Amino acid sequence: MDGIDLAVIETDGKSLIKVGTTAFRPYEEDERDLIRKALVEARRVTLRSERTPGMYAAEEAVTRVHAFLVKTALHDAGLAAGDIDVIGFHGQIIFHVPDWHLTVQLGDARACCK
Repeated sequence: MDGIDLAVIETDGKSLIKVGTTAFRPYEEDERDLIRKALVEARRVTLRSERTPGMYAAEEAVTRVHAFLVKTALHDAGLAAGDIDVIGFHGQIIFHVPDWHLTVQLGDARACCK
């Protein structure tokens, strides 16, 4: 829960060709508070797509931080959105129970979003 790391890379899909702009944006305390609340609420879910109100709020905050960081990095790198083919986002894990085959992440594309 320290923040978001970002790297603009060039790849041929198999190998790394070049590492460009990198950035880190720490979470602000109010964002950490939302994530902490989501950590507690996530203990009640049984499906990766389930969301509680607190999880929705944290997911929205984390998504906003990612969008800001991507926009800033593209600007700093002199790139436009059309110059990027893929944005990889691993999400913020808030609950993980391997025995249940369950991992819940904020920003999980498989999750049903509000």
